[in-house]
Amino acid sequence: MSRPRFRLPPRSLALPIGLGVVALLLAALVTVLAVRLVGGTGDDEPALVAARQTATDLLTIAPDTADATLRRLEDGTTGEFHEQLGSRSGTFAGTIRDAKVSSTGEVSAAGVAERGPGRAVVLVSADSTVHNAQVPDGEPRQYRMRMTVEQEDGRWLVSRLEFVP
Repeated sequence: MSRPRFRLPPRSLALPIGLGVVALLLAALVTVLAVRLVGGTGDDEPALVAARQTATDLLTIAPDTADATLRRLEDGTTGEFHEQLGSRSGTFAGTIRDAKVSSTGEVSAAGVAERGPGRAVVLVSADSTVHNAQVPDGEPRQYRMRMTVEQEDGRWLVSRLEFVP
């Protein structure tokens, strides 16, 4: 008695079948990656905008605008971070003016790491060029921040900021 044998498709069909399988796998991979990158909704955008703005305000300073910068920072914060800013407001502007510090900052990337109702944790990567009396030509710096952003009275405000390695 002979056993049934498995027959391979003719060589003329092997290449199109193989390419079809590869195309399906690539389509599935692209779909999964797109869903992960987009996050499904635009609900993250207000938290991201608040975090980006606070990082930019924090890293863009000048002696003649230090008081206005501090007011902008305080206006975009709440909770623990707002209290920290308030407790240091007396020395912040004076230190910036005395040391002749100026900096121009820019957010290079930001993304939501965690989210919940009315709350998000945003990771921010930013670059700046810092000028002062000791470094008049400027020195580039990179910053990585973890910000907790909370919705309060319809606004998204930064309630906590940590610098991370």
